[in-house]
Amino acid sequence: PGVTNSFQVTPQREGLYQGKCAELCGEYHSDMLFNVAVVDQETYDAHMDELRQAGQTGRLGEEFSRQHNTEGMQG
Repeated sequence: PGVTNSFQVTPQREGLYQGKCAELCGEYHSDMLFNVAVVDQETYDAHMDELRQAGQTGRLGEEFSRQHNTEGMQG
């Protein structure tokens, strides 16, 4: 808790890949599943443009934070 882990992957071929958190990182560890689509640059750029036009800029509001209602709670 309180530490942001990150990793970098350099894909070697296009495709769909599944992943999951590989470190015991906290309460929601078992929920940390993800999918990655490796696509060509043109497809990626077009998808990013679609997301921007839909107002999806990558910032989530506090209503999506699992920590927003935990102030004052004791473990």
